[in-house]
Amino acid sequence: MARILLLNDERDLLDICQIILESVGHSAETQWHPATALAKTKRMHPDLIVLDMVMPQMSGAEVLRQLRLDPETAAIPVLMISALSDGVERARALGADAFLAKPFDAEELITAVENLLRRMQKSTDTSPSM
Repeated sequence: MARILLLNDERDLLDICQIILESVGHSAETQWHPATALAKTKRMHPDLIVLDMVMPQMSGAEVLRQLRLDPETAAIPVLMISALSDGVERARALGADAFLAKPFDAEELITAVENLLRRMQKSTDTSPSM
């Protein structure tokens, strides 16, 4: 299955999301510090990143901006999560590939991750080969 990096400053939520995603066969690694997560992304080459929009050290918007500016990480799909009332609009404007509103349950997380992975797989399957 997929290698997923979870980035959130709420460590309990990180642990719960990791358990949920691993229960359906994904490999999930957690990180609570954004700068460390950016470095880990380069080493790990995850298939997907689940990124919290609001964090105290560095915003999810800044993390996403840095991911998109780096050729090594620019194409990694990002599922942005937030409890902000305008979160979906912000995530779209920032260039996130998908959005999930907090609070969410296990099924919602699994569905959002699976849908994004499927969508990204379809887009690579239809890309012209060289």
